[in-house]
Amino acid sequence: MVKINFLNEKGNVSAKVRTDVKAQAVKSLKVKLGEEVLDNEVGGLSVQIAEDTVTGNPVYANYEVVISNNLPKKSEKDGKKKVAVVADTIPNLFEE
Repeated sequence: MVKINFLNEKGNVSAKVRTDVKAQAVKSLKVKLGEEVLDNEVGGLSVQIAEDTVTGNPVYANYEVVISNNLPKKSEKDGKKKVAVVADTIPNLFEE
């Protein structure tokens, strides 16, 4: 694993370091994921995974690229229960 100066003396990440690391990460992900990967307008990546049968519009999996020295964690919810919604059965999108 490559070692970098991610945090400064105050424990913060400079905008330049975060921007440079993100640019390299996005470039590497695009190479690893292949030609189907698109840059999106918010600095992330998108992959078309299906097409809507009603409109013919593409359905995308959108990936946000966040550079951090912490793994994401689930936040505590306010305790409200979700109402179950019955939807059409979706075929396996990633079966070849």
